[in-house]
Amino acid sequence: MGKRFTGKTTDADAPFLGAEFWTDGKSVTGIVSKIFDTEVERKGVLVRAKALQLLLHEPVDVDGEEWDRVSVGNLAGIKMAIDVAKDENGKSLGGGIILKDIVTLTCEGRKKAKKADYSDRLNFILEIERP
Repeated sequence: MGKRFTGKTTDADAPFLGAEFWTDGKSVTGIVSKIFDTEVERKGVLVRAKALQLLLHEPVDVDGEEWDRVSVGNLAGIKMAIDVAKDENGKSLGGGIILKDIVTLTCEGRKKAKKADYSDRLNFILEIERP
């Protein structure tokens, strides 16, 4: 008989760290264990983006529950930080974050929205270590 595999939904469950989670100076570090597509409706427009699941070095509290893994990436500030990431020689990240990268995201404040009915943007410092 060949190999058998099993999977449980709860083993893949990881809450998104939404805007309400982040405060100035708050940080998470983890290993990228999964990269997946997301879809969010914003002002009647379907926005598609990549998201990451991180296996955290230290658990975080999300809505009163402790988690050792979380999902990130569906916030504009995170996407912007990924898009402009460069190495110490100024070389662009290129293909983006990949599996097994060690990622640290640190919130460095909010930029107030200039238009009515728009959300403030969270700003992030992104550090990536590629083993």
